[in-house]
Amino acid sequence: MEMHRSQTSYGKYRVLLEELERIGRVPELERALQKRVEKHYSEEIIDFTENSFPFQEIFERYRRVGRLFLGKRPAPGAKNREFLILQQQTLHDLQAELDEIVAREPTPAQRRTLFECHLRLGLLWRLFRKGVLKRKRYPAGYEISGQDADDSRLIFNLDPVEICYYGKRLARVEEPQMLGEGALWEVPRSCAIRVPEGDDAPETHGSVCFTLSCTKLKRGDPDLWQFLLQESFMAFLAKLERSNERIHALVQEMHRKKISWERLIEREVERPVGETLRQTLERSVLLQPSTSDFSRNVFLGYLEQIMRGVVFPPQTAIIPFGAVPSSLFVLHRGLAAVRDEHGNIVGYLQPGDLIGESMLVDRPAIAEVVALDRVEAIAFPREAVFSSPALPDLFMNCVQVLQDKLAASNYRAERFEELLEDPVRVKALRARYPTDPGGLLRTLARWKRSSSFPSQVAWTSSDS
Repeated sequence: MEMHRSQTSYGKYRVLLEELERIGRVPELERALQKRVEKHYSEEIIDFTENSFPFQEIFERYRRVGRLFLGKRPAPGAKNREFLILQQQTLHDLQAELDEIVAREPTPAQRRTLFECHLRLGLLWRLFRKGVLKRKRYPAGYEISGQDADDSRLIFNLDPVEICYYGKRLARVEEPQMLGEGALWEVPRSCAIRVPEGDDAPETHGSVCFTLSCTKLKRGDPDLWQFLLQESFMAFLAKLERSNERIHALVQEMHRKKISWERLIEREVERPVGETLRQTLERSVLLQPSTSDFSRNVFLGYLEQIMRGVVFPPQTAIIPFGAVPSSLFVLHRGLAAVRDEHGNIVGYLQPGDLIGESMLVDRPAIAEVVALDRVEAIAFPREAVFSSPALPDLFMNCVQVLQDKLAASNYRAERFEELLEDPVRVKALRARYPTDPGGLLRTLARWKRSSSFPSQVAWTSSDS
């Protein structure tokens, strides 16, 4: 990117424009440039991107260069080759500057929002031309998309919006990004999206958003739809990772206030006993999103063909941090903990919970899962999953699970952040859930990670 900055420095840019003025215009190149400007940066698109990223500056640069080519006559003795080189250099410099303004501080690929990917690939313009993408301004307080709604629209916010969970605001989204990724997979929304109101309302008293019809996209551009399916799955993982960072800050704050986060959330864990593997699978989150009894039973039958039981001894990493999971797991018995990259326990897992979803897109785990005691789990090995007829439904249901995990994680963080703002409740929590540095949970939280995959002990269950 440093090369781009030097190429687009003001001095060189001015010299380049002066040289273009001296040489003049070549009709063939004039038409090529005019076509490029009209195709990608027309007045219609300029109006379309009002209140968007700083594209106005880029459009003005292109139009100035376009007028320069259109308004000058070729000087006597001008060489086409020299003019062509200058024109190509100009377009290269402007494109480099466009890339730099769109992503002035490039984000690592695994953390890049899908909206940013769209801008860099130029997909938004093509979708807008086809009528798949629409732009609309929503008034303050307007609910753009409701919770549990079967909404087939992806939403790209240009102005602030709020994410709400059962009427409670979980987050205020300031920066443009993609929202409602589950629409690509035809799963109901876990949260509502609305425009802030009152003192939190945007300065314009409304929010501009783009909405993308997934139904039209699937029908009109199936290749792009397939691409976005995987990108949306990875977007969920990136959002979960950011939620884990929020939880980590909350855990540190609780420890400073002498409150045991681990004890506080352990009370939410339930440990049903006496269930068979099939009963655990039927009650697991993996099957909850299924819509009909018929599809549920067919899906369950496919899963039973590829599942196997595994056992993890205490203090074993079921999924090491940063490793691509080898299997999907549904917990059957025992207690496991989710730990962030700093070693803090950020949550507990109980029978029926699903882990290892990043295996489906071949991405490293964003958290570590550790067995706190003897854990029995149902494993779905990678090879068996990708060769199973259940793969499409498995993907769809995992998206629903990820969506629900994200909503629950943000809801928990918001709830406990409010608790910490109340001195009376902080005092009560400190008395009821004091930190215990010598206790089992804190010991496990500091337990050193294994650098290798743990052994998985398979068993054949007579009750399965």
